[in-house]
Amino acid sequence: MNNHGSFAKAGDLVEAINPMGQPTGLYGLIVGEHIMKAIVPKRILHVLVTWKSGAEIEHMKDSYVRVVNSGDVK
Repeated sequence: MNNHGSFAKAGDLVEAINPMGQPTGLYGLIVGEHIMKAIVPKRILHVLVTWKSGAEIEHMKDSYVRVVNSGDVK
């Protein structure tokens, strides 16, 4: 399975990575996505992250996440 964020879809568990590709320890569940219109379009993922203060939707560029577990049910 390719775990790059460009393959992530709703229902996948992902881990945020830094620009050098190193894991950050921050995990979340993808709940949606949108494409930012620009000269070079960017795919932004809506990731549900649980913090100590509660759950929030964070917006992450797909290249800064890796898929930990696919949400596909087989």
